[in-house]
Amino acid sequence: MGGKRDPNDPRANLFLEYCKYLQYFKPKVFVIENVIGILSVKDRSSNLVIDKIMGVLSEKYNCMINKLYSCDFEVPQLRRRVIIMGIRKDLNVLSEPIIPINPNNRILLNELLLALMQNERECETKVKGMGLSS
Repeated sequence: MGGKRDPNDPRANLFLEYCKYLQYFKPKVFVIENVIGILSVKDRSSNLVIDKIMGVLSEKYNCMINKLYSCDFEVPQLRRRVIIMGIRKDLNVLSEPIIPINPNNRILLNELLLALMQNERECETKVKGMGLSS
């Protein structure tokens, strides 16, 4: 969420629209994913927007905010993400923290592409060695 944000851009209010959706449909659970910058966005009065959002969501939902690296969940990116989960309070269920699949086995996109390129070269070499290529 770097750079200057236009408060008139409809995307700036997407979170609040999502809150309206939740208030209307009242799903049992919800998951919201966004960039880490959402935690530092301020409104025109210099209040954190996330505080307003969590205030609305917490009226009917037990909510949890998780800051995660996508690569800890086998996504080949080194990006920090925010996951907000909520479970309706009337269900009397608390959400569990999100635990990375394998935080010690991170693979980034450049590593993945290098491995694929190396594998392709090895295959080409084997094919040529068998006399199967022109």
